[in-house]
Amino acid sequence: MLELDSKLEKIKRKIKNKKGIKLNSVISLNEVEDIEKNYNFVLPQEYRAFITHIGNGFVFSRGKTNTDLFELCPFSNKKEYAFVSLPFPFENSFEINNYSNYFHSNLLSENKYEKAYTNGNIVLVNSTSEYSYSWILIVSGVNIGEVWLRDEYGFLRLPNCTFLDWVELYLEKKLTSIVEKITNENREKNKLYKQKYPIETIRFLMSLEKNKDIQWNPPISEEEVEKFEILHNIILPEEYKIFITKIADGCMNFPSLNSEKNGVFFSLKKMEKLSNLNKDFYFNKISDELRKELNNYFGPYGIKNSIWNSLFSNNLKEELVSNDIWASLDYSVLHGVLPFAVYNDTSSFNTQACLILNGEPKGEIWLARKRMFIPKNNSNFYTWIIEILEDGAR
Repeated sequence: MLELDSKLEKIKRKIKNKKGIKLNSVISLNEVEDIEKNYNFVLPQEYRAFITHIGNGFVFSRGKTNTDLFELCPFSNKKEYAFVSLPFPFENSFEINNYSNYFHSNLLSENKYEKAYTNGNIVLVNSTSEYSYSWILIVSGVNIGEVWLRDEYGFLRLPNCTFLDWVELYLEKKLTSIVEKITNENREKNKLYKQKYPIETIRFLMSLEKNKDIQWNPPISEEEVEKFEILHNIILPEEYKIFITKIADGCMNFPSLNSEKNGVFFSLKKMEKLSNLNKDFYFNKISDELRKELNNYFGPYGIKNSIWNSLFSNNLKEELVSNDIWASLDYSVLHGVLPFAVYNDTSSFNTQACLILNGEPKGEIWLARKRMFIPKNNSNFYTWIIEILEDGAR
């Protein structure tokens, strides 16, 4: 109790020394207990002490407009409290695009994300800015007493941050930097998770409502893949083989970032008549210097030893997978690659996604566009699939 009294006095002094804060009148303990009894929950000790001894909320005016207002909402009898006695469903931060969270929380079967808006928490702050966010206080579940951030990306936990800790961080202008630090740490963990568990990530993304219009082909047998490899005297990259034999042998209608015209991921059978797959890829030895040069120049006019000509821009069409350009000696740069997908990246040109079959870049994705053929930021097949399912091909 002495520790709580000390923290309350500290916060009281900080508020008093902060210009622009207007405290609400305190609420009586009897009124608090009546609300708690009505909805069958008990407020965390620090928050209860604050609203009954310092002020039942406050308004902090940082400027002349409504967007400059920070309001700690008063505690009162609200119908929204109907579900606060039920446990808050998350134990740790939950971000919409953090796939490890989905797998470990059984979100799809338990609707935890929807429940987190009503169960086990009360709203402390609702933003008035264009960026929609709320600060919530956990009142039921594993992390009772902690303050979390809720925004369009999900729910961010500030580990062991109690109500009075949170008020102090806000008054000292440290809250934003802590949120950024935790957010970056969580996203780095998510990045590592996607690298470690790509198949689980892909399967989850395929199940999302936003990807429901993609028409996936059934997977093919390992024997069919082996026949293709023998026919062309090649060994396909392992990630690609796992995907087409375990998940899907291509699809129709995958999303493209900058166009409503959606893409086609060709089945292996569709590419059976391609030639030159076993020929050496033109950039078989690729140094960091060459990769940088390729990324900085658009097409043959930026490369001194040009191996292209003007026909390339005229032949890059949706049916490119069966186009003679892939067999032409004039375009030997396209040898040793599998042109497995095509999409309309912008209104001005089509893009062919190519899987490199040999040499140092084997397994990488390169993009062929009119007057342009470049590596896609060290992207492999799994990262390409994850990208189209997250945000659309680009």
